[in-house]
Amino acid sequence: MNTLVKNLLWVLASALVFWLIYSLAFDRSGSLSGEGDVKVRVERSALEVQVRATGELQARNSVKISGPSGMRTAGIFRTTISDLIAEGTVVEEGDYVATLDRSEVTHQIQATEAEIERINNQLVQLRIDTALEMQSLRDQLINQRSVLEEREIQLSQSKYEPQMTIRQAEIDFQRAERTYNQQKSNYFLKQEQAVARIAEVRSTHRQEQMKLDNLNKLAEEFTVRSPAPGMVIYQRSWSGRKGPGSEITPWDPTVAELPDLSEFISRTFVNEIDISKVSVGQDVEITVDAFPENTYTGRVTEVANIGQQLRNQDARVFEVTILLNDSDSLLRPAMTTGNRILVDRFEEVLHLPLEAVHRDTVPYVIAEVDGRPVRQEVVMGAANNIRFAVAAGVREDQSVYLAYSGDKSDLPFVELERETKEKALQDIREDRAAREEKRRQRSREFRDETPAPRRSSNGGSVIIIN
Repeated sequence: MNTLVKNLLWVLASALVFWLIYSLAFDRSGSLSGEGDVKVRVERSALEVQVRATGELQARNSVKISGPSGMRTAGIFRTTISDLIAEGTVVEEGDYVATLDRSEVTHQIQATEAEIERINNQLVQLRIDTALEMQSLRDQLINQRSVLEEREIQLSQSKYEPQMTIRQAEIDFQRAERTYNQQKSNYFLKQEQAVARIAEVRSTHRQEQMKLDNLNKLAEEFTVRSPAPGMVIYQRSWSGRKGPGSEITPWDPTVAELPDLSEFISRTFVNEIDISKVSVGQDVEITVDAFPENTYTGRVTEVANIGQQLRNQDARVFEVTILLNDSDSLLRPAMTTGNRILVDRFEEVLHLPLEAVHRDTVPYVIAEVDGRPVRQEVVMGAANNIRFAVAAGVREDQSVYLAYSGDKSDLPFVELERETKEKALQDIREDRAAREEKRRQRSREFRDETPAPRRSSNGGSVIIIN
C-alpha cells in the first residue's frame, strides 16, 4: 500500500513538473519559445497615420484693442504698458482697458509748450523791434520830405540868380527828391518785410500749437478704452503674451483683443520632420486639457511655408492653424489643446508594430514559418508612430517576433520573389501618388470654400457665450 501511494505521488509530481515545463516552454500559439521571446500576430484592419501636436485655442475672429494711432507721426516709436486689466474681464464699449507709459509724450508736450512760449516771446520782441524800426523810418521820411521842400523853395527863388546858381539849386533839388523816393520805397519794403516776418513767426506758432493739440489728444489716447463690448484677451505672439511692461510700437500697436467666442481655432506648431505630411483640409481630432472627456473635430486651414525656431527649442517648427467645427460654451482662448491630424487612413491592410521590423540591407521581420523562426524579408508601406503596413512578406494571423532571445544571424533568411516585391513597391507608389493628388485637390476645394478670418481693428460686435 505504501509502495502504491509512493508511486502515485511520484507520478503526480512528474506530471506537475512536466506541466510547468510545458507552460514555460510554449507560448499561447503553441510554438516553442526561448526565454524572453515575445510574439504577436499579423493583424488586418484599418491603419491611421496621424501627426500629433500640442496647440492653444484662439478666437478665429476678433476685434483688436489698439494703442494710439498717431505715435509714429509724433516721433514716438515705442512705449510700454503700465497697467492692463485682468485677462478674461468682460467690458462694454468705452470701458477702461489699459494705461500706457506717458513719459515720452509728456516730455514732448513740455518741449512743445516751451517752444510755443519762446515763439510768443519772439513775436512780442519782433513787434517791438518792427514798431521802433518803422518809427525811425517814418521820421527819416518826414525829415527828408522837409529837405525836399526846402530844395524846392531854393530852386524857385534862384530863377533870378546866375545860371550857375540855378543849376546848383536844380542838382540839390533832384538829389533831395531821389533820396526821398528811395527812403519812401525803403519804408514800404521794410513794412512788407516786417509783415512777412510776423506772418512767418505766427505760422510757426500755429504749427507748434497744432502739434501741442495733437500731443494732448495723443496723451489722452494713452488711456486705452474698449472699442466694442466683449471679453478682454491678452495678445499672444512667438515671444509670449503682452501684459504690463510689454512694448507697444507704431508697427504693432495692439494692446489686447476682444475675441468672438463663437468660432475657435487651435494654433499649433508641427516639427519640421512631420510638416510634409500636413496639408490644408485634413481632418483633426481635438481635445482640450481642461476638459479631457470632451472631443472636438476640426480641419487644417493654414500651413506655414516658412519655419521658425521657438524659444527653448532646438528644432525648427511650422505654424499650423486648425479650425474647430464645433462650438462649445466651455471653450476659452489660451486653453491648451491636443491635436491629432489625420494624415491618411488605410482600410483593411496588414500591419505590425514598428518594434517587429529589423534592417540589414533590406527590412525583415522574424516570422514563424512551419513552427520555426526565420528572417522574412518584407515590403514596408505607410507607417504611423506605432505600427506600419506590410505590403508583402507575411500573411494574416502569422506569428511574428517582437523580441527574439536567440542569435538572429543564425536564422535562415527568406527573400521575397522579385516579381512579388516589384509589384508591391509599384502598388505603393501608385497609391501614394493617387493619395497625394487627392490631398491637393481637397486642399484647393477647402481654400475655395473657407472664408478668411476677420481681424478688425475698427470695432464691431463680439459674441460672448456664457
